[in-house]
Amino acid sequence: MARPAYSGDKRSLALAFDIGTTFSGVSYVLLDPGEVPKIKSVMRFPSQALTSSKIPSTMWYDSSGKARSFGAEATLSGTIDQAEAEGWARLDWWKLNLAPTALCKKLPAGYAPALPHGLTIVDVFADFMHYLFACAETYFKESHALGEYVWDSVKEDIIFILSHPNGWGGIEQVNMRRAAVKAKLIPDTIEGHDRVRFVTEGEASFNFCVNNGISGDAIKVGKDVIVIDAGGGTIDISGYAVESQNPLRVEEIFAPECRLLGATTVTRKAREFIKDRLKHSRFGSEDIINHMTQCFDESTKRLFKSIDEVSCIQFGSPDEKAPALGIQRGKMKLTGPEVAAFFEESIDGAVDAIELHLNSLNLNDTAVLLVGGFGESPWLFQRLRSRLEDLGLSLSRPDAVQTSKAVAQGAIAFFLDGIVKSRVSRFKYGIEACVHYNPYDPQHAERSSQAFFGVDGAKRLPGAFSTILDEGYQSVRVSETEEFRKAYSYISTSRQCLDEIDDTIKAYKGSSQDPRWIDSEPASFFNLCTVSADTSRVPKPKVKNPIGSHYKVDYEVALLFGLTELKAQLVWTENGVEKRGQAEIVYDETQGCAEM
Repeated sequence: MARPAYSGDKRSLALAFDIGTTFSGVSYVLLDPGEVPKIKSVMRFPSQALTSSKIPSTMWYDSSGKARSFGAEATLSGTIDQAEAEGWARLDWWKLNLAPTALCKKLPAGYAPALPHGLTIVDVFADFMHYLFACAETYFKESHALGEYVWDSVKEDIIFILSHPNGWGGIEQVNMRRAAVKAKLIPDTIEGHDRVRFVTEGEASFNFCVNNGISGDAIKVGKDVIVIDAGGGTIDISGYAVESQNPLRVEEIFAPECRLLGATTVTRKAREFIKDRLKHSRFGSEDIINHMTQCFDESTKRLFKSIDEVSCIQFGSPDEKAPALGIQRGKMKLTGPEVAAFFEESIDGAVDAIELHLNSLNLNDTAVLLVGGFGESPWLFQRLRSRLEDLGLSLSRPDAVQTSKAVAQGAIAFFLDGIVKSRVSRFKYGIEACVHYNPYDPQHAERSSQAFFGVDGAKRLPGAFSTILDEGYQSVRVSETEEFRKAYSYISTSRQCLDEIDDTIKAYKGSSQDPRWIDSEPASFFNLCTVSADTSRVPKPKVKNPIGSHYKVDYEVALLFGLTELKAQLVWTENGVEKRGQAEIVYDETQGCAEM
């Protein structure tokens, strides 16, 4: 798509980090006033033999908990020998430790690898971010004319765009921002925090498809587009409706879906199969199983394309054989159905995520695009295409452009273009509130034992759900600039008690269109975050009441849900003028596949 010249008045730089479960990369754009922005990728990394935009998301830590090796260098035989000699700990798939609890409930124990030496996932993210940043700096300085001068002119104000799976939310974003601070990419200030932006991997992939012209006839007014981003750890499903073409503007048509069923799931199932077959044999040691799993991951999995073909795991020397185990000349044979079975859970998960939203699609005008590293699997593509055809959908895979760059380059396109102008709210959002008791309301009457008298003498009931986003469960399209506000008040006999306000934002994930009471469906509500603000300067008039007097503070909670990161503010009126205070958002951190 055509992009206008940069209209800013000073040079700027944006870096996008695609930190994946198995591979990672960096893309960037240098913004020069009057120049049309061009998206580029870092194509050289230390110890990487071939020019590539991706490196393995692999790390080694020594016995003191210090990161010693990253990326391609971490996979070199010399590094591995040193690591084994000095007792280093290897980390693969460590990103999975940040996955939300809600996505991990059905996963087997040990899904996320243990972190060594008391490290937290924030520590590990910070170390890897620091490494990616150093690689980006070196590449930029070496690849651009006057690179060192240009870098020095922009390094204090670099914008960082961090991508994450569709199913990640506030707490994951908070911890990624903390990692950016710990990595010294940004200062720990409001201004520093504002230099970090977030985008879902699904939306980044869609932007990549549009930016590279590989979405074909799908980008036409009235058509729907579904993007399946099949990566190492997750399969992300996103859906969009094209609202206009010039300028291009699209809307989400369903809440983004996320399944923790990426390529690592196939590898894990293969490992379980190998381990079970080789138990009680001379090949059953942990080292051999790990080596065979790696050989499967790097070759067998990627080449598999037909259930009618025999696959082999080449793992040993030609004199290795055990016919009863299917091992001949250092190869273990696997039948087509055996290998296909490793993929089935991932395929079922992707199709199930799309089936949930079939009713919202125009099947005659819906295009489905498969991108991502796992999406390059010929078997995954064949099976998904067949399953989706049964649902009346056609699947295509953009081979013309290297899709390994999809998320990183798409994140930069998201930053530049902002084509998604309306998003779908996943849940209803609101707060727990007290309401005036009404004895004629049956739901009030059945809760009469909970009623209490407030400091103003009024009888109230606690536990009501006061909805702020009020247009319906999983069907709300939230404009990028639209604000949702609701008025509240606190009362107290002490003015000082009203100098700070705390409200816990709750999300409702049940099926009721009008959830009124938290105790009616306690399992359907969860605490999203706590919004707090200093209200010491807000007017608090003294109010007389039948039993004395009290102080009162009126305010509104304003929530901005249209962006990829939750924003919240407290709003009040002072001398007839609306005032706003930036509310501090504190997330519940008892989430994740592993302890933080």
